[in-house]
Amino acid sequence: MAVPVWARLVSPGGALVRAELLTPYVVELLADDALRAGPDARLEIRLGPGADEADVARLRRELASLGRRGVDVSLV
Repeated sequence: MAVPVWARLVSPGGALVRAELLTPYVVELLADDALRAGPDARLEIRLGPGADEADVARLRRELASLGRRGVDVSLV
């Protein structure tokens, strides 16, 4: 079952909000958005009901490269 995900990307250029179901494609979209926003961006992600530790760990792993590129990623 797909887990709901809410994401807010804040950068000097503005903000972008997404509400989606967590799929590999959505993770790719979030990463692409964050990279385009630049190194001072902040990506805040909230997982909805049904998310488990495996979902959180997978998301952290898949977005880890953003931190190395200056994007602050926060899973709440």
